[in-house]
Amino acid sequence: AWGPIYSSSAVVSGRVYFGASNTVYALDATSGRKIWSYTTGDRVESSPAVANNMVYISSNDYNVYAFDTATGNKIWNYTTGNEVNGSPTVANDILYIGSKDHSVYALDATTGSKIWSYKTGNWIESTPSIANGILYIGSNDAKVYAFG
Repeated sequence: AWGPIYSSSAVVSGRVYFGASNTVYALDATSGRKIWSYTTGDRVESSPAVANNMVYISSNDYNVYAFDTATGNKIWNYTTGNEVNGSPTVANDILYIGSKDHSVYALDATTGSKIWSYKTGNWIESTPSIANGILYIGSNDAKVYAFG
């Protein structure tokens, strides 16, 4: 049993990635066999993004994580100032995420180092989207922010 599953799965190259309770899982898409798992410090509500042979996912333990898709080894984590409920979005080797600390972050997808952040008027639970080079994200301050 996995425990409560709040996240949608990502299926890439024959593997299923998802979060359940406070754990991130990678399963074989054909057999359902567990390939690896990683336990975070709190519930995983976000859905994973897969790019650059890495799985990116956030947790209510204030962190965004990057794992090697093959081994499950943690490559990096970035700690925000509060829970991270939304899912990460990756484009052009940059990971975008919002946090309940009211901020949207742009992180280097390879290293996890912060490129920039912007403080909104309230917490962010939504998942960022990107279209035509513009990043869009909604905040609980009833505004949608666009960065480009």
